[in-house]
Amino acid sequence: YSPAGIRGLARILARGDASAVLVTYPLARTLSPHGPVNRAVCGIGRWQELTAIDETVGIVAGSDGPEVRAADGALRRLDAAAPVSLNLWGFQPNLYAGFIADVDAWIRARIGETAGECQLPVQVMAGTRTHGWSTRTVQVDADWTGLSYLADRPAVQERLARATASGDYPSPLWG
Repeated sequence: YSPAGIRGLARILARGDASAVLVTYPLARTLSPHGPVNRAVCGIGRWQELTAIDETVGIVAGSDGPEVRAADGALRRLDAAAPVSLNLWGFQPNLYAGFIADVDAWIRARIGETAGECQLPVQVMAGTRTHGWSTRTVQVDADWTGLSYLADRPAVQERLARATASGDYPSPLWG
């Protein structure tokens, strides 16, 4: 994650006027050249509040920008600047009781199932509806590098080397 995103997250949490903070990145700057990725495309309101999250599966970097295959098989173009979540969240401590209760209910509803994923963005949006949480967003115009495919590894290594050389991250990263 970028230092700008982490600073923005900390700034808004410190203000105390939001229950949660989500850092978003432009979709086109989060894709892998090596295959499809899943991204949580965010709806953001007038006051930078999170209004929706659409978990979008199979996004690829097309020749004219990001695209995804629709249910009917046709390619659908996506907005390259669309804000997406890469799960850089911050939460106020008063949300934890609600999270614990909601995740417990999610688990109880699925006892006996062998597969499933309790997705953090889905839980946050549910908390917005049921508990009245407010989530502010910080939109960062920066690259994000992730390891979706083994072939992404050299780019991730190079980005981490640049980030440590510039002082954005400590060196060594791990002690």
